[in-house]
Amino acid sequence: METGFIEVVVSPPRSSGICEESATTENIRAATPAAVPGRAVDPITLKPEDEVVVTTLADNVYDALVGGQETITRAPFAAGIAQAPQLESGTTQVGLMAEHGFSALVSVRTGTATTSLLFDTGLSPNAMVTNADRLGIDMSDDWARTNRRFVTAGVATTIGFAVWNLTLNATQAAPKFNGDAPVMPLSWAGAGNGVFACLVTALGLVTDRGEPAYRVVGAAGIAGLVAIALDLVVL
Repeated sequence: METGFIEVVVSPPRSSGICEESATTENIRAATPAAVPGRAVDPITLKPEDEVVVTTLADNVYDALVGGQETITRAPFAAGIAQAPQLESGTTQVGLMAEHGFSALVSVRTGTATTSLLFDTGLSPNAMVTNADRLGIDMSDDWARTNRRFVTAGVATTIGFAVWNLTLNATQAAPKFNGDAPVMPLSWAGAGNGVFACLVTALGLVTDRGEPAYRVVGAAGIAGLVAIALDLVVL
């Protein structure tokens, strides 16, 4: 027997089937993992991130008596409140729901951009949603509310509006652009307001490289339409 190898004998089953012969040294050698020299053909590289947060929304067990640690925050009983008419207060603290299955919300932050991934949804149709609500997690799309994008779009729309009108006044071209288009009651100056608002908003939002292009383009388009509507209704 060679050094480093152990001969394993597999007893045959009572009924006829596979694995009826003893494993040989060559069998074990063939099944033993071995290092391969050289670089991997398809190396997997992971981009460094600033923060990764994994929030368990459903699991087999919930224990509110287990304390947290430096990098772990555990939900207390107070996270869940249930109606309890038999009690004087009318409510009781129940913590989170536990059930067979698993669900986790994984959030990855790079700079100001945060990407979230929901990994599995547990077993029942309501445990994951109920626990998310008790933990204060909004499962809806919060793109427009994060990183003050509404403010960015509003400021960019105002800047685009102002730059276009200042350009018309500085070049004394405002009278020529104030005439309405032939097919609708919209002046060329108003159309320019929409175009400039769209461009400046796109430039303001495109700095957040973690966001999909369709969202940036959509927000810029909405900003342009708002500027045109403002010109039609107010100006």
